[in-house]
Amino acid sequence: MAQALGFEVSEIIFTSGGSEANTSASLGVLEERNREDKMLKMHVICSAFEHPCVLEPLRHAEKVLAVEVTYLSPSQAGSFLVDDIIAAIKPNTVLISLMAANNETGLLLPIQEFGNWLHEARWTKNFQDPRLCSSVTLENLRNLHFHSDLVQAFGKIPLENWSTLGIDSLAICAHKLGGLPGVGALALRRGRRFVPRVLGGPQEKYRRAGTENLPGIVSLGLIASDTLTDTWKQAWRELEILKNRLRSELAAIPELTKILDDSALCLPNTLNYFMDPSFMETVDLVMELDIQGFCLSTGSACSSGVNKASPFMLAMGKTARVAKNTLRLSLGLGNTAAEVAALSEKLRHLLQRQSKTAPISSSGLT
Repeated sequence: MAQALGFEVSEIIFTSGGSEANTSASLGVLEERNREDKMLKMHVICSAFEHPCVLEPLRHAEKVLAVEVTYLSPSQAGSFLVDDIIAAIKPNTVLISLMAANNETGLLLPIQEFGNWLHEARWTKNFQDPRLCSSVTLENLRNLHFHSDLVQAFGKIPLENWSTLGIDSLAICAHKLGGLPGVGALALRRGRRFVPRVLGGPQEKYRRAGTENLPGIVSLGLIASDTLTDTWKQAWRELEILKNRLRSELAAIPELTKILDDSALCLPNTLNYFMDPSFMETVDLVMELDIQGFCLSTGSACSSGVNKASPFMLAMGKTARVAKNTLRLSLGLGNTAAEVAALSEKLRHLLQRQSKTAPISSSGLT
């Protein structure tokens, strides 16, 4: 795990999954800073579409610790700029939490670019950047904690030079890559302190009490080893080719509208579309496809079965009507070209059949 993430062995804390790891890094860090300085009015920066295991602890901190949170939204095109992150930093910013990849659309956030910037800013004498608030000091930058939710991205994108980034903690889990459910890890830089979420014993150097999930940890370790091999990296490059093939075939279905432009940097396995609800709700389409043996979801896989508005779409300024009718398609290493072709054909058949009884409106992504 340490080798795959660019951390030291002593900096790895095993958890019950990504949710616990993210909560520990967000709420745990804030509680520690509050304990050190109760007079500090803490400020946090995060994206407006983080996973609930990041957003809910921050909302809790807003109420209990009077924390001020800046929620950064993507552009109308779905892009996310480093400039916006840097400009949002204040002298009292104690935590920046950004997911590496959005779990609904696959959009990659520029955490490596920002991490490089933060590392340079922390360790370059007389560092200056016109994007940065003039009242922010070197001490401010060194004391703020930069966390990234790597649950969706781990093993799917190259993890290069993580050890030299200004990232203070990362959260991952096993089941996103075929490992056992119920296990994850928090990689926490030495010297970065937090209030543990699970108390009671000396496990994980008193940073996470409770008997370790040994089988789960072994599965996570095996995945970490695999991600370092050329075979693994080649498999994901081939999967991206398969995803692009699926995207090309879906482009011929007029009832589907892409959420992100083809130029957007995304995970090699995730696609997201809007379908006009005037003739069919996406939740109904997902149920139809499920009967046919295809597993898709509306928005995040974590909210599968719940027809909730997509946080990503709402953050882009889209209406609830659009945000409730997105279709998420995710490929895995076991998928084949034949399955992609079969899914495309089934989607085309279902949507053409439905459109004959309820024509598409011309409203589009509004």
